[in-house]
Amino acid sequence: MKKNILNILKYLSFIIIPVLSVFLCMVFRIAQGEKNEEIVFGIMLGIVLNFIYSIVLLFIKKKSNNKSK
Repeated sequence: MKKNILNILKYLSFIIIPVLSVFLCMVFRIAQGEKNEEIVFGIMLGIVLNFIYSIVLLFIKKKSNNKSK
């Protein structure tokens, strides 16, 4: 049961990261323009962070597979 919840949270974080990055960009007004630019910048930042997060998950999975063998 605990492993199932962790698995759900792992994949749910792919949705939470872009939403959080858009929110932070709007709060700190990172893009110096209109609100649309802040939203687009937040989405692009979220995509980059998701890419980095997926690479980290890949390395963790490969490392755990090597230890179990």
